[in-house]
Parts: sequence; structure tokens; C-alpha cells
Amino acid sequence: MPRKKSSVDPFAGLTWEDLEDWAGSQIVKRGRSYQQNGSVSDLARTADGGLIAWVQGSRRYATMVAFDGGELDSNCTCPYGLVCKHAVAVILEYLDRIKKSSPVPMPKPGDERLELLETDWDEDDEELGDEDDSDPDESHGVGTGDESIGRFLEEKTKAELVQLITGLAERNPALRVDILDRKRLEKGHAQPIVKRIRYLIREAGADVGWQDHWRGEGFTPDYSEVRDKLQELLEAGHADDVVALGKELMSVGQDQVGRSDDEGETGMEISTCIPVIEKALHTSSMPPVQKLLWVVDALLKDEFDLFDALAAYLDRPHPKADWSQVADILKARLSKFSSNKTAEFGRSYERDRIGDWVISALRKAGREDEVIPLCEKEAPITQSFSRLVEALIESKRTPEAERWIYAGIKATDKSLPGIAADLRNKLLEIRRRRRDKSAIAALTVDKFVHGPGKKA
Repeated sequence: MPRKKSSVDPFAGLTWEDLEDWAGSQIVKRGRSYQQNGSVSDLARTADGGLIAWVQGSRRYATMVAFDGGELDSNCTCPYGLVCKHAVAVILEYLDRIKKSSPVPMPKPGDERLELLETDWDEDDEELGDEDDSDPDESHGVGTGDESIGRFLEEKTKAELVQLITGLAERNPALRVDILDRKRLEKGHAQPIVKRIRYLIREAGADVGWQDHWRGEGFTPDYSEVRDKLQELLEAGHADDVVALGKELMSVGQDQVGRSDDEGETGMEISTCIPVIEKALHTSSMPPVQKLLWVVDALLKDEFDLFDALAAYLDRPHPKADWSQVADILKARLSKFSSNKTAEFGRSYERDRIGDWVISALRKAGREDEVIPLCEKEAPITQSFSRLVEALIESKRTPEAERWIYAGIKATDKSLPGIAADLRNKLLEIRRRRRDKSAIAALTVDKFVHGPGKKA
């Protein structure tokens, strides 16, 4: 990385070679193209001698360049954040201003760009490359598999490997980013990568998915880079960061799927990231009970079955004491709802789902004796008679189940006929088990009379 020159203005002494040493020849060339095309605007000189400007790419990015500890460094709101073609363009624009003796003003107080950048200079920060505007890499017959590549690399000396990888990284910005990300992570500097993943999540979630099957056209957002970077972050031991990013991903994903017009392709793409989050949660520093609640809350908010893979965490072995705490916390939430029967479907549905989780937690905590009393309390409030009847039948308390079936049918026959029909089916099943032919016949007729399109 270029060292600070002896000039009073360190930027004035920079040469083309300095920039290539800093960013790489390909990025410098692209930065030059941006500067020549007039992509840099509102160039300003910060109080500490740095440069800040807007650079127009596929979007408008805020870019800052400065010397830190005698070394050139930069920050940008583009996906790769640090050394990029936008930063090079800003430097070249400034050098051009020097040649023309054009003044460069100070940024105005409260400049939006300073807030966007949220600069976090670090003495060990290294260049991260820039986005690749070229077509995806094509295979050039390097081998038929990992084994062939492995043999090829094993034949190289250390110096040859360094030269090979350096050359590949120079021609492939994505590879350059991956290598330098690994260097950062090995040094424990995860925040620049976290920042970029956050940006990638927002970018992937910005456009809705859609499909026109008649024309064979459509678009599905691509979350592969998000998934790969989350995995990389996890493997480097930053599980807490992955969990935090997972929460953002789930929020963005829910909103995106709700706006999309496809056959579930967008949701499936988002779902491919969830197993990484589940693994991160397992190794995160979050307290055990909070981990369980984190998953329960995520699943409660999941309107499109995007986060089903999180359930794998609940299937892992957990102490009964932890589940007992979860049950008590969820019961406390349940108690905050009004105990009166509500006609609001949304509130009743929310309460019913929390009730399901309370029951699940009670059972995993070994507190089975509390399940039926809770079901009995909730049934008249949320009309969850079927849940109560199933619990009673499972406990071989069939007479009580029958009484609740009749009570449930009476309560729901007119307002919620679907529940009443389900209760009739449960009663019919009880009679079949007893081989009560007359009762079976009567219930079959009753089921027909109360079936869809029929009136009692």
C-alpha cells in the first residue's frame, strides 16, 4: 500500500504505479474510465485532508479516500466497501483538479456522505477489490475435478503458487475479494465484511421476484453471495455476527416475498441461507434460553414458511430446564392477551400460535400435566377445541373429549363451521373405534347434513 509522500499534500505525490500497487492495474484502469466519463461529482476536501465525493456507477455511491498512518486507505458505499474503482476515480479527479489549479471546497456541515460512510478506519485494513463488470468466468479446461486441480497445484513451488494466485486475483475481482476477506477474518477484522454482507442483503432484497410462465420469463433474486459470505463469516468464528445478519435477512426476505409475484422461487432462494444461520445460532454466545426463544420468535413471525430450517435447532438436545424457562416466558406472553373471547381473527390466531408453542415447550420440559389445563382454558377463548380434544384423546380421556366435542360444535357450528366439521370427524372416529354402528350411521348422516353447501 502506498506510503505517504514527503509532500505537504500527500495526494499530489501519488503516481500511476502507486495506484496500481494499491488497487491493482485492472481496478485502476476502470477507475480512470469512471473519472474520464465524468462520474465523479461534488468533490470535497475533509478537515483531516481526505477526499470525499459522489461517484456514479450502477448507483450513486459516496466515496472517501484518505491517508491513515501514512498509508492510502478508502471507504465506499458500493458493495465492496474499501479499495474500489470509485476510490481510484476520486483520486484521479483530485489530481486532475490540481493540474488545472481548480479549487476543492470543504464539505458542508452535516454532509450526507459522511453519515452514509460511517467510516471505521483500521490500520490493518487492506484493499478488497471492486465489483466485476465482466461476464461470469468460463471454464478453460483446467481439469475434470478437484482432484485434477489438486495435483496441478501440488506440482507448483510456493513462489509459483503465489504468482499463480496473484495473477488469478488480478483478473478476477471476486477471487481477489475472497482472498482479502480471508486475510481480514484471520486478523479478526470482521466488520468490513459484515458491512458488505448487510449491503448485499439489501441489494438482493431490493427487487421483487416474478414469473410469467406463459412467456417463459421471470426473475428470481440471487442470494448465493449472501449465503457464501455468511458461511465464510461463520467458519472464521464470527457466529454472533451471522446471527445478527440473519435477523436482518429474515426481515428483508419476508417483505420481499410479500411483494413478489412468483410460484415461491424467491422464498426458496432466501431459504437456502437459513441453515447457515441455524448453525451460527448453535455456536453463538447467546444464552441457551434466548437461543430457543430467538428461533420460536422467528418462526412465529414467518408468514411464508421461509425459516423452517431453523426448526433443526429446536430438534437438537436441550436441557428440560431451558425448555421450562421458555414455557414460562411464553405463558407470560399469553397472559397479556385479553381472557375474553375475541372476534378479531388476527389476535385470536396470534394467541393460538403462541399457545401451540407453550404446549410444545411444556412437553419438552416434562411438564405434560400442565398441557390439558392450558388447552381447556384456551379453547373457549380462541375456539381451539380441536387441539384440546386431541390432547384428551392422546391421554385416553375419551369421555372428556366427547364432552368438549359437543361443547365445541355448539360454540362454532354457525360462526366457524370448519372447526365444527373437524370436531364431528373426531367424534365419528371415536365411534368407529368403539364399533358403534348405529352411532356411526347417525354421525355419517349428520356429517352429510352439515357438509359444505348444506343447511342444518
